[in-house]
Amino acid sequence: MTASQPTQLTVPWKDLLIASIVSLVVALAVGGGVGGVTLGVAPNFSIGLVAPLVCPLGTHAQYTALHNSYDRPGQSTPLVECVSSSGTRRDVTGLAILAFFVLAIAAVFVPVFLLNVVLTLRQPQRQPGRLMGMASPPVAQPSAHSDIALRLQRLEALRAEGTITAQEYEQKRKDILSAL
Repeated sequence: MTASQPTQLTVPWKDLLIASIVSLVVALAVGGGVGGVTLGVAPNFSIGLVAPLVCPLGTHAQYTALHNSYDRPGQSTPLVECVSSSGTRRDVTGLAILAFFVLAIAAVFVPVFLLNVVLTLRQPQRQPGRLMGMASPPVAQPSAHSDIALRLQRLEALRAEGTITAQEYEQKRKDILSAL
């Protein structure tokens, strides 16, 4: 029985870096836009998502839309506070908005990045000399005898692994040798 050689995965770091940058740009554009709209349209929902992150245990987040005298009609200023059971309030508006945008951007970045990584790793590896239109050196073609020897080795490995029967092995061996 022959031991199979472990395959090595070469990681195209440059391509993965490009995938990371592209993913981050997409995440900033889409996540930032969607996050901004969601925060404006459904502030209670948005703040509720990040409340466990910005308010300590034993407190809860409270969102209030402040209507100042200098605001235009329909315009308001957000106020997010962590309120304890004793009634103590702490303003966490900036932190809550930042946490929500980070969450929205991460929600877009992770799947886009994973998709880019999968697509990058599935691409065939570039061969030296093929970059920038340079011709690669000529590759020596295997001789007919080395090709037959390789096919016989593969056939023997399949028989040893039990993938093919002894009868199938003999028939294929005869077919390969008849090509000589």
